[in-house]
Amino acid sequence: MPLDSYANLQTAVLEWLARPADRLLVDHVPDMVTLFEAEARPRLRTIGGEGMEILYTSPGYPDLAMPEDFAELRHAMLLDLAVPLEFLTPAAAARGVLAGGIPQFYTIYGATDTPPCSSGGGIQMRLTPPPDSSYTVSVTYLRSLPPLSAENPSNWLLRASPTAYLFGTLLEAAAFIGHDERVPLWAQRREAAFAALERADIKARWGGPLQMRVDMATP
Repeated sequence: MPLDSYANLQTAVLEWLARPADRLLVDHVPDMVTLFEAEARPRLRTIGGEGMEILYTSPGYPDLAMPEDFAELRHAMLLDLAVPLEFLTPAAAARGVLAGGIPQFYTIYGATDTPPCSSGGGIQMRLTPPPDSSYTVSVTYLRSLPPLSAENPSNWLLRASPTAYLFGTLLEAAAFIGHDERVPLWAQRREAAFAALERADIKARWGGPLQMRVDMATP
């Protein structure tokens, strides 16, 4: 059975535990998947979890709503001039100039941060100075891992590494059902899956294995 959906993942977990008819366990497998996702989110900061979005400014409005799955900004660029935007702390942005101009800096605000975002709601990027015209901003960002559910049966991690999902969920199941002699093997397989994702990330970013360069003239 392919591990390509939320439903198939739950079935596989129950089969690996050899308890497919245990109603108490069946009802708690979704919790185990959720606990694994909470473990994976801060650890997997890889290219597979990155996204790119094009945002458009309006004259006089400094805030841009970030994508719903936004977790952390990687890079922002003003495409009109091919100029990277530089980070500014929220405190410095609050003291920024009020006059409009070509944006040079950005900061990130949450919906409840002070000062509040003028557009309100969600995560916002605030530009300084406020745009005096319409500009196009490209953002590369780390996406939050979307939780699996009946409404969202797959995500980028399940597609990239069903092994991580299976063995990570099995580890959470072991904490629920008690001792299982296979726990060390499951932990090893989960960590191997995480390591494989990280190696793939390095290769994708750098185009191959890192090589040492001599920083001087050679005879």
